[in-house]
Amino acid sequence: MITPNVLALFNKELNKTWQQQGNPNSPLGLYLDVDFEITQVTEVLAEPYKRQAHQNQISAEELKTLIRERNNIVSELRIKLRAMK
Repeated sequence: MITPNVLALFNKELNKTWQQQGNPNSPLGLYLDVDFEITQVTEVLAEPYKRQAHQNQISAEELKTLIRERNNIVSELRIKLRAMK
């Protein structure tokens, strides 16, 4: 699955920061000479979570926890990238 965390591996600035910090993330951007910056991430919620969120039946904090801990809460990720040149 393509996620913001996967696409962040292609950000050269983050790659360099991770190397300086000793972070084990793969510096794919540096290896492949590709540089993208994530400018926006939109999560499209699946039902019934979408309805519950719009009706304020579930808090933003509860929703974040569900997304982190469970599958099929988000039905779609919309990720905008900017090519860094």
